[in-house]
Amino acid sequence: MPAAGADDGVSLDAALQALSRAGLRLVYSSHTVPPDLRVPAPPAGLTGEALLRELLRATQLEARPLPGGGYVIVRAEAPALALTFRVVSADPEAPLPVGGAAIRVAPAAHVARTDAAGQASVTGLAPGQYLVQISAPGFQTQRINVALTPDSAGATVQVSLPPVPAPLAQITIESDLLRSDTAAGANFSRAELGSTPEVSEDAVRAAQLVPGSAVAGYGAKSHVRGSRDDENLIRFDGVELADPYHLDLLQSLVSVVDPSAVEQVTVWDGVAPIQFGNYLGAAVDIQPRHFDTTQLGVRLTSRDAALLAGGPFADDSASAFVVARTNNATSPAAWLQPENYTPHYNDLLLHASWTPAPGTQLVFGAVGLYDQRDVLSTESPTPAEQARFSGNDLYVWLRLIQQLGPAIRSETLLTTANSLDHESGTLDRPGIESGSLYREVQHEAVTVRQEFNFAPARSWSALLGAERTDARIEDALNGSASYLPPFVPFLQPATQFSEVSSVSYRAVAGSLYGSVHWQPIERITAELAARRDTRNFSAFAGDGAWSYRGDLTARLAEGTTARLGAGQNTQADLYGLLRGVGPTPQPFAPRHLRQLTADLEQILTAGWRLQLAAYLKRETTPFATFENFLSPFELMPDIEIDRQLLLTQSSRMRGAELQLNHDSERWHTTLSYARSRAEDEISGAWYPRSWDQPDALQLLTRRDAGRWQLSALLSWHSGWPYTPLLVAPSSWQNPAQVNVALGTRNGQRLESFFGTDLRAAWQRPYAGGQLRVFVELDDASNSSAACCRHLQLTTLAGGLQVLSIERTPWLTPTPWLGVEWSR
Repeated sequence: MPAAGADDGVSLDAALQALSRAGLRLVYSSHTVPPDLRVPAPPAGLTGEALLRELLRATQLEARPLPGGGYVIVRAEAPALALTFRVVSADPEAPLPVGGAAIRVAPAAHVARTDAAGQASVTGLAPGQYLVQISAPGFQTQRINVALTPDSAGATVQVSLPPVPAPLAQITIESDLLRSDTAAGANFSRAELGSTPEVSEDAVRAAQLVPGSAVAGYGAKSHVRGSRDDENLIRFDGVELADPYHLDLLQSLVSVVDPSAVEQVTVWDGVAPIQFGNYLGAAVDIQPRHFDTTQLGVRLTSRDAALLAGGPFADDSASAFVVARTNNATSPAAWLQPENYTPHYNDLLLHASWTPAPGTQLVFGAVGLYDQRDVLSTESPTPAEQARFSGNDLYVWLRLIQQLGPAIRSETLLTTANSLDHESGTLDRPGIESGSLYREVQHEAVTVRQEFNFAPARSWSALLGAERTDARIEDALNGSASYLPPFVPFLQPATQFSEVSSVSYRAVAGSLYGSVHWQPIERITAELAARRDTRNFSAFAGDGAWSYRGDLTARLAEGTTARLGAGQNTQADLYGLLRGVGPTPQPFAPRHLRQLTADLEQILTAGWRLQLAAYLKRETTPFATFENFLSPFELMPDIEIDRQLLLTQSSRMRGAELQLNHDSERWHTTLSYARSRAEDEISGAWYPRSWDQPDALQLLTRRDAGRWQLSALLSWHSGWPYTPLLVAPSSWQNPAQVNVALGTRNGQRLESFFGTDLRAAWQRPYAGGQLRVFVELDDASNSSAACCRHLQLTTLAGGLQVLSIERTPWLTPTPWLGVEWSR
């Protein structure tokens, strides 16, 4: 809880951010809650909803329940004025009162029903113009304009409804709160993301802020609690985005979701709600931004340019926004390695929502990206690598949300997804290898999802859902390479590698899932959930798998909460093809993960909060995957000499995490420490995963000082393991006399990693809006931490060849400057 000033209370924005970090989902805009809005300091000891009500008590704001849990902060409607209606039949001789007529007042979104005398009152209205719709079964709907002033408040407006020949039944939809899942996630607001180094341009990177996440230097993907970086579910507005990264076939530099398009990001790194089901890692749920006023924003940086425009329309019953970004020639791709490059990556995000009547909302959204990058190595005497990467992705969706009654909510989603990725290139490393690669992957998918939320009683609620995806996949590969002695057969099974394949198939996936949320007493909440996933292929055998969840939350004392979770996750990919195991590519088999989690949260005094967590995860199914043991960032990994097929019998991940948060008026600090292990069982022995980091420490701190905002993200973790390459002797004239072999799988470790990311921003009012200038220094200390290894063979005079294994650092220090204006 932010500390109070001497006489002027506390910042409401800072207090709401502290509540969000404490697990209460809150959605609001900077126009509703401006940074300079202050409220009286609340009494000590309040937490959760009680603290939220106290903070808003002295303001003109109110907290309205959100479907799925949490609250949206909006301007409170003035309670002083009311409209009274009397609805009668349009019979000039004997007008009769019409009972049960629905009266809708826009844009206030109030709904009332007439009694047996045909009368109804609508309260809580501010002075102004209102469009009133009156409807009843058997009568024609009428719409009238009413001007409400303090003098006219309380007057009765009589409305006559003409009858229709055939009565038509009409369903009235009214809004109500449905309780959310008990599983706790880490919440990050748009303001937090936008002010955090490394995350300020990418909302998906919020997963890198949870304790113990293993991050590959500059990439946007994350290993959460030991999982692989392709095991995280990414959702925007309820829509699954499969690999929503620019240059996904290369380094996955940044995702398509700019933080300016986001209200809040929730990251589940443990037992996630069942609707986020079949992924083994984390679930990243991104809520789109809501606009209650017209806003415009422009950002120009040494990395990219972005445009934001959004606002309400149609008498505030609808709103829309668009975010467009494009890079420029000083993209961070320039610092990845010494090469000539022509990078282009652009994205567009469009979102619109319409509320035609209270309790009904229709949402349209679209996300598109276009990527292209050419790579030409500058190594001498000849270019060693030439490659081209391109990608085009487009997601379009419609979502219909309906309140079917005071205790039933329906959500229907229709999504189409199209992607085309292309990779081609050649490599030539004298004395080591040469080869070429062409690969093209195309996906087309249509997904339909239907969910129902039920809350028939205060003590329990339920969720039922079904989903079906119909996809078409084309995957073409043509690769060949030659490896020169002495580097065979130790690194490759043969001196020649060649694979030509073209696979085209249709896949249909279906899911049925449900959960029950029960609160037997006030301090105890439990949830049980189950899910059934099936896959059917036109070219391969189908399969099915069960998942389950269980979660228990107990409020042990005021400010003390404990959670226990258990479950089995299943991940069954529709698109991924496994190569190199059999004569033809096959889809990955479903993977199963069992996990146990325990969390304890304690609200301390003076704005401090402590969280303790422990987890145990066990992947119980064999899995086959490829890995490049010299470097995870090869340009064309399929034909590189260090390409290895790993066959794991099982995997285990376990760890304990500590996180300490402190929020005051000017300082926001999060300190986390994780002790963990991530291991694979291979041929009956356990080996650490290549991103295993037994110890990890992270400090995020931000200082708000008037017009200035300073922030820093400091990270330290144990060096990642690697497999040593044993060569004897290191120099030779006759390759037949050289012995090359691999050492123990991940038997050695790189030096410990220490990363520093810094950001400073200054803002002031300008031209009717806010002008912000910021500078960021990413990876300030990464150059001292080794990342990758590369083979270098040098031929000396007399034909003597010398092999060296060079280590390269993570991304070197990258400064960038930007200016942003918004209103």
